[in-house]
Amino acid sequence: MKKRYIEDWIFYWIALSVKGFFSLFPYRMGVAFGAGVIYGLSFFYSRRFSVAYLNLKSTFPDKEPSEIKWLIRRSMFNMGLSLMEFMLSPKLDRKKLLGLVDIKGADGLKEKLAAKRGLIFLTAHYNSWELLPFVGDLLDLQMYVIAREQKYPRLNRLLNDYRSRWGCVVVEKGFSLKTIFRVLKEGKSIGILADQNAGRNGVQIKFFGRFASTNPGFISIARATKSEVKPVFLRRTGIFKHEMTLYPDMDLNKPDQEILSEYNGILERYIRNNPEQWLWFHKRWKHSVNKNILIISDGKPGHYKQSRMVAEILKQLLIEKNIREWDMPDEELIKIQEVELVWRKKWFKNIIYILGILLPRRIQGSFKFLKLFIDNQSYNGLFKNRYNYIISAGSSVLPLNVMVSYENSAANVHILSPGFYKDKLKLVLVPEHDEIYSGNAVSYKGSLIDNAKGSQPLGYLEKIGLRKDSFKISLLIGGDSRKSRMRLEEIKPLVFYIDKISSNRNIELMITTSRRTPKPIENFLKEYFASKGYLRLLIIANEDNPPGAYNAMLNASDLIIATSDSISMISEPLSLSKRLYVFKTENLPDKNKRFIQKLAREGLLKIINLDREEDLFTNQLQGVKFDNRNIIKEALKKVV
Repeated sequence: MKKRYIEDWIFYWIALSVKGFFSLFPYRMGVAFGAGVIYGLSFFYSRRFSVAYLNLKSTFPDKEPSEIKWLIRRSMFNMGLSLMEFMLSPKLDRKKLLGLVDIKGADGLKEKLAAKRGLIFLTAHYNSWELLPFVGDLLDLQMYVIAREQKYPRLNRLLNDYRSRWGCVVVEKGFSLKTIFRVLKEGKSIGILADQNAGRNGVQIKFFGRFASTNPGFISIARATKSEVKPVFLRRTGIFKHEMTLYPDMDLNKPDQEILSEYNGILERYIRNNPEQWLWFHKRWKHSVNKNILIISDGKPGHYKQSRMVAEILKQLLIEKNIREWDMPDEELIKIQEVELVWRKKWFKNIIYILGILLPRRIQGSFKFLKLFIDNQSYNGLFKNRYNYIISAGSSVLPLNVMVSYENSAANVHILSPGFYKDKLKLVLVPEHDEIYSGNAVSYKGSLIDNAKGSQPLGYLEKIGLRKDSFKISLLIGGDSRKSRMRLEEIKPLVFYIDKISSNRNIELMITTSRRTPKPIENFLKEYFASKGYLRLLIIANEDNPPGAYNAMLNASDLIIATSDSISMISEPLSLSKRLYVFKTENLPDKNKRFIQKLAREGLLKIINLDREEDLFTNQLQGVKFDNRNIIKEALKKVV
């Protein structure tokens, strides 16, 4: 309380001093000089510039960041002119004010006033809106205006004193509904600004192609008091010249949504013609039901599948929120966009990884340099659009996740170990075996696979004609990693073993490799199984990886054998409650060892023993689904 009291005194005396100093100059010189000083000071105080940047980026997606920044500066200069015009208005008389404003559409206004019918002038934070009540005096109107009460009492009184100089009566917003009704029923006029975010009490109306919470209060007031509503806007036509246009009365017999859409349409046309004259510094779309989710992909199917699962859960949560808060179930309001990151040179990702750690948060609109490192399609996909949520998986895309979140002030989510970027992310989703503990980290078992896919039809496998009475085995072969290499010599014994058991039993075999599988192993599999009648499917992922085939294999299998190098190939069968055997390869990373040993102790998988083929058929493993979907859903609720 004491701090606010001191701030109130400081701002009050600053305002008085500014007004007193610039009043020493002739009106036009004082306005121009003061606006220039305010413009210069704005370079040192840019607290709301991020809000303006995002508003402009969403409204004019074709504009380059440099154009948007210049538009913000022009808007700042216009706001400086408007503020100085307001502060120095006592220097004007009726004649001078009339010389600065051209009035259009005022015909018949006197007759309306004589009819003693209330009149609501509907306007917006556009150009010098504070001058509108003064112009009202020129039209013989005693204008009442609704003003937001400032948190500083002395400064608030000073502003209201200025507003009252021309006969305007200030009605402070929040406790004045009775006054408003009385004034309108007496046949007087009142000014209302209806262009700011109306929060959860508003109505979702499209504004520049996106829904925005719009205040319908003036409609209810007008109907209750039998008043008329007349849009009025003041447009700057020169540094000191303005044009005020009064529009025909709005038809209050229309539904609220149509009336609000008409108002937004008029305002939108003004903004498109002179965007620098609107106040971009408030969060107009804060409660918009439109949300954009971006998936940044590194091109790896495993990473993409996990990102897609998280994005779909997030989308469903946002849809539920729209239904709960706005009764708007349209799924198209929440859009998911996918951008695959393509580097101009592979080693460029190392430079950007280091650079991303050093970049400050306040670098919005300054990412054009990335065109040197990523291709144009990637750059345009990442930075030309406005995103609310960013999702990625894999270390190579981490820097871009963070940079795009800086650009959009967006909530960002990353899957797998965040490394040095842990504190630059809103939410980190990590597997338990990575053993990462942080306030923004949530752990899950295995890998993120959507259990719901287990119930999908197996359309892909219908054409290969699996027998209903056969025992179906899927073999999942991984490959090289950063810390180990898979050798053909260690895979051959597993292949010979599977051939032996498959030849003696009613077995149908399906095999898939990974994109990491070495070429010699791929060639060996193709040659060895070419004449084996029990082989029903062989997918060489580096040659042909049909969409949906991998999931179909997992769903159809009675038993799955996976190599130990791939945590995702181990996790995915377990997420579907499949019987799983793991074949240990050499030089396993420690996290793979911990992961496999933990699941083996829990009875969820078994380490394959090539000397005991009966284990594959007699041992009954207890399949338990990983409930990762619910874990992720609860974590994302905090982000939404």
